[in-house]
Amino acid sequence: MPIFSFICPSCGHRFELLMSSDQVKDAVCEKCAQPVQREWKGQFLYHKTSGAESGECPMHCPGCCKSHER
Repeated sequence: MPIFSFICPSCGHRFELLMSSDQVKDAVCEKCAQPVQREWKGQFLYHKTSGAESGECPMHCPGCCKSHER
């Protein structure tokens, strides 16, 4: 089961809960029992690029180690 982050728009309380994704829509604040909003954190956001335009290794190796090439 994943851990979800929430913020309460009523009191500003931030907290995390371990729950199934089906239960997220029913989450309420631990302090004031009001409905909460899901807080999206940056650890799940990333940008996928080919790396060709910047000269980076496609495997994101520092200094293009070439150890992944066969």
